[in-house]
Amino acid sequence: MDDLKILITGCGAPGAYTIIKKFREITERKIELIGIDMNPCASGKHFVDDFYTVPPANSDEYISTIEHLVEHLKPDILLPFTSPELIPLSKIFTYTKVMVNNTSTLLTADNKYKLYEA
Repeated sequence: MDDLKILITGCGAPGAYTIIKKFREITERKIELIGIDMNPCASGKHFVDDFYTVPPANSDEYISTIEHLVEHLKPDILLPFTSPELIPLSKIFTYTKVMVNNTSTLLTADNKYKLYEA
């Protein structure tokens, strides 16, 4: 199997440590984990191979920062962990796999009325 580089957003979010820990249990291939978070003291930073601080997902600089990191780091997968970034990230990146649903599904799931109708 090929090596895998995964960029994990919100690596200080609840549940991020569990996913990081599960990736560390994989022995069939080398997995490099890169964490990002808006909090420079995010708990997950201690469990990834590399860490970067980024602006909050709702800031104007967020997407351009993520695009720059993806271009520079060239991860195989972008794994987002926080809700505010799911829809913006679902609209970009044709050269990196982003582990999110398509934009229309996310818009439905994010709207209680539309979700109930669906």
